[in-house]
Formats: sequence, C-alpha cells, structure tokens
Amino acid sequence: MTAHVHVAGPVFSETALEQLRGALHLYVSSSDEARHETLRHALERLRTEAHAQRLGPEKMLIAVKMAWARVPGIERADHTRTEVAFERVVELCIAAYYGEPQ
Repeated sequence: MTAHVHVAGPVFSETALEQLRGALHLYVSSSDEARHETLRHALERLRTEAHAQRLGPEKMLIAVKMAWARVPGIERADHTRTEVAFERVVELCIAAYYGEPQ
C-alpha cells in the first residue's frame, strides 16, 4: 500500500511528491538538459493523480509550491534566477495539467 501525504486538501502519493522534489532540485541545481525531461515526468505523474481525484490545477500548483520551498539551498540561491525558474515551473505545471498524457 502506498503512503499518502495530505497537501491542503488533495492527497498525492508520497512517491509522486518525492519524484517532484527530486526533479525540482535537479531543475535548479543543474544546467543539464535532462532536467527538463525529469521535471516533465514528475509533473505528468502529479497530473495523473490530480485528474484521477478530479482535482483542479490549483491543487497541483500548491503541491509544486510546497515542494519548491523545500528544495535544498533554494533560500540561498540567486533570487532573480530562482524567480524566473519558478515562473517557468508554474508554466510547465499548468501545461502539464491541461496537456494530453504522453
């Protein structure tokens, strides 16, 4: 049985949240192009769970924002760079929610 974490209403699996946290950490700590694919996969998994529970996109955004705040070292990173990166992550999150499963 999979453990679940309660995130402001919706329940996302711990596995999905862990994958998201890892992808966000890679996204901000690396310039490797694979970071985009890793993040896309994590957001697709979150989307699948959100759709299965009939959750709106705001629930995914809350989970992403909470995971972002826990990225190691994010508070010490360049503010302008992280702001731009976070805006991009939000765009990707919304696109993942409304996009077609791949």
